[in-house]
Amino acid sequence: MATALSSSADCQKDSTYFIADGNVVLRVETTLFNVHCSCLIQASTVFADMLSLPQGEQRVEGQDVAHPVVLAGDTADEFRSLCWAIYTRPDQLNTYLKDVRREEQCLRYLHIVILGHKYQCTSLMLWGLEMASALCKLAEFRGSNDVVDALFRVHLCDIEGFDSWAEPFIKRLADSSQPPMLIRIMRAAVTAKWKTLEYHTLYRLVSDGPNSWIGSAANLTHDETFRLLRGYFNMNEFVYNLPTIDLPFEHQCAPGRGLQRCREECMAAWRTAVKAVGVESEHDGSMNLLARLSAIRAKVDTNVTVYRDPWGQPTSNPNTQKCKPNLLATIQLLENSIIELCFAPDASLIDRRPATRNPAAPGVVPPSTS
Repeated sequence: MATALSSSADCQKDSTYFIADGNVVLRVETTLFNVHCSCLIQASTVFADMLSLPQGEQRVEGQDVAHPVVLAGDTADEFRSLCWAIYTRPDQLNTYLKDVRREEQCLRYLHIVILGHKYQCTSLMLWGLEMASALCKLAEFRGSNDVVDALFRVHLCDIEGFDSWAEPFIKRLADSSQPPMLIRIMRAAVTAKWKTLEYHTLYRLVSDGPNSWIGSAANLTHDETFRLLRGYFNMNEFVYNLPTIDLPFEHQCAPGRGLQRCREECMAAWRTAVKAVGVESEHDGSMNLLARLSAIRAKVDTNVTVYRDPWGQPTSNPNTQKCKPNLLATIQLLENSIIELCFAPDASLIDRRPATRNPAAPGVVPPSTS
C-alpha cells in the first residue's frame, strides 16, 4: 500500500464505483474509487491484510478523498474491472454477455486475471481465466491490440495453463496479421521473454519476404533488421541444404543387411519427398518453411510404405515399417526446432555445403530421437 503524498484535487471520481455508502477510498492513477471494505476483504487476502493494518494517529488512509489508499502499478481500467467482478449480479452478467462486444469482454476478464493474481483474488482470477480462454479459443475471435497487450501482461504472471491457450491464439492472430501488427507482437514477446512467440513472429515476417519489413515504413531498429536478415539467410540456406540432410534416428530393425537396406529406404523416401515438394527448385523471396516440412513429412509417410523387391515388384518392407514412426518423429523434431535455430539471438549463420551428405553447419542436423 502506497501513501498518497500528493494532493488528490486533480483526481476524478469513478462514475460507477465511487459508491455513496462506500467506506474505503482508493486512488488508481488519477481516478478515485469508493467501495465497501468488507467486499475487498472477502475477495482478496492481500486487501484483507492491507486494510487491517494499524493506522497512524495523524490520518487514516482510505477514510476520505483527501487521504485515499493509493494502488501503485495498476490502471484505473484494471481496478474498475476488478470492482465489476466483485459487484456484478448474475442477472447483470447475463445482460453484459449479450450486449457487450467480445473484445471488450475479453479485455475485462484479463484485467481481472492480472489484479486477481496480484491481490490473490484466486476465485476471481480463475473465473477470469476461464472466460478469457473460452473467447480466445473461438476460431472467429481476433481480439484487439489492448487484448494482445493484456495477454502479454498475464504471461508475466506465470499462471499455470495460461500459455497453453493464449499462445495458439496469438499465433493464429499473427498468422493473419500485416507486418505492423507482427512487429508489435514481436516486440511485446521480446519484452515479456515469451521466446516461442518471439521466434514465431520473426518467422512470419521473414516468410512474407524482405519487402514486408525492409524500409522506413516498418520502423525497425538496427538490431531487429539484422536479426530478420540473419533469419532470412538461415531459412534460405536450410531450404537449400534439405536434400543433403541425413536424419539421425534410432532404427528398430535388427543389425545387418536389413538395417542397411532400411536406412537406404528411409533416406530415399526423404529425398523423394523433398524433391516432390519442390524445395530443390529455385525459391523466391516468399517461403513457408514449416508448411514445406509438414508436406515433406506427409509424403515420407506415404513413400516408406512400399519398396521394390529384387524382382521389381512393390512389396511391404517390414523393417522400414517398424522404423517409420521414428523417422516421422525426427522430421517432426526438425519442424519444432528449426525456427529457434534460425532466429535465436545467438543463432549462427548456416553454411551452404552442397557437396556433403550431412552438413555440419549449426542448426541443420536435427536432434536424434534415440
